[in-house]
Amino acid sequence: MKLTHFVILQGIIILGAVALIYHHSDKAKIIKIPPQELSQWYKPANKRQVWLHNMFKLRREMQAIEIYAENQDDQHLDKWIKQLSEHYLKIGKMIPSWRNKLDVKR
Repeated sequence: MKLTHFVILQGIIILGAVALIYHHSDKAKIIKIPPQELSQWYKPANKRQVWLHNMFKLRREMQAIEIYAENQDDQHLDKWIKQLSEHYLKIGKMIPSWRNKLDVKR
C-alpha cells in the first residue's frame, strides 16, 4: 500500500514538473547589450572606472536624500539634490544615446 502511494506521488510530481516546463517553454528572454560607447568608461580604455564611480555617487546621493528628507533637513537636502542632479545628467554626457531615456525636463 505504501509503495502504491509513493508511485502515485512520484507520478504527480513528474507530471507537475513537465506541465511547469511546458508552460514556461514559450517564454522568450531578451537581453539588451549595453552600447559600445559605455566601454570607454571602464578599464582598460580608461584608467579609472568612471562609470562605476558615477553610479556609486548616485547611490550615495539617493541614500543621503532619503535620510535628510526623513529628518526634514532642507539645507542638507538641497545640497544632495544638486549633486544627484549633476551626476544624473552626467549619464547623458557619457552615453549620448541614452539622453532621451533620462527623466529630465526638456
